[in-house]
Amino acid sequence: MLARRTGRTRGPLRRALTSVYVGVRNRLAGTGIDADYATLSILSRKVVEAFLSLRDHDRHYMLILDWLGFRRTQIEFQQPPRFAGQSSYTLGGLVRLALDGFFFQTTNLLHFIVYTGLAVAFGGALLALYFLFSYFTDRPLPGFTSVIVVLLLVGGFLAISLGVTGMYVGKIFTQVKERPLFVVDEIYGGDRR
Repeated sequence: MLARRTGRTRGPLRRALTSVYVGVRNRLAGTGIDADYATLSILSRKVVEAFLSLRDHDRHYMLILDWLGFRRTQIEFQQPPRFAGQSSYTLGGLVRLALDGFFFQTTNLLHFIVYTGLAVAFGGALLALYFLFSYFTDRPLPGFTSVIVVLLLVGGFLAISLGVTGMYVGKIFTQVKERPLFVVDEIYGGDRR
């Protein structure tokens, strides 16, 4: 059971930044976790054991609970104003949490880099063809056409190479976590060992 805040009191800047962060994180991680969910939760022993069985060092609590895939429900609560003290989350702590959510929970960002590299390489190849065409049709653009063509082609190649290397690193990253392929929720009949 997850707790969902209602009537949360945050400043407009914090609300906007949280919305942007949660939207991008959900897009990258492929989740649909609402920004109003708190880390306050009631978990069954089965969920706790599944959570503890994961060997991730950088654990993003809500993303891992979502990844485990157990049934969940929510209970809404009104977050009262803070009686005393201040939040233990500093700006630096929130930034670190956001970066963990972006970089250490999914390899989708690496896919985005590969696609961006392919787009840059394709655009570079088109520009190179245009510059070569203009060079041979007696309307050369000012500057060194050959240098521009080489730079565009090499830049595109490097972008693709970096993205593919990142994909391999992402596969290593996923394998090193040693997450189970699936988590069993319930066993019906048969041997329960």
